[in-house]
Amino acid sequence: MLNSFAQHDYLQGIPVALTAAKASEGLRDARRGPTKALLFVEVIHGPNDQVQQRTESQLFGYQRSRDDVVAVVPPWRRTPTEVRVYNFDAILPMGLLVYSEK
Repeated sequence: MLNSFAQHDYLQGIPVALTAAKASEGLRDARRGPTKALLFVEVIHGPNDQVQQRTESQLFGYQRSRDDVVAVVPPWRRTPTEVRVYNFDAILPMGLLVYSEK
């Protein structure tokens, strides 16, 4: 669970909430970088969440190391029941508000 709220300078000022189709295009055109990797973040909402019983698979984030996962989440979302993170070895600029495991 990505449980604590954090803001990171390198994620500020860039739009979030991309669709899966746009993400596929972005992966093909992505540029490599030394400290960030693109993540595919699947948000599973439960009965006590703001958005009930819904899966959102269009959210993304960055993983700077194996122990430091940063998932990009739009500001209108609340804490999800479960977050599954899939690592793609590519970079796509995005972000504003993020949840972090740290």
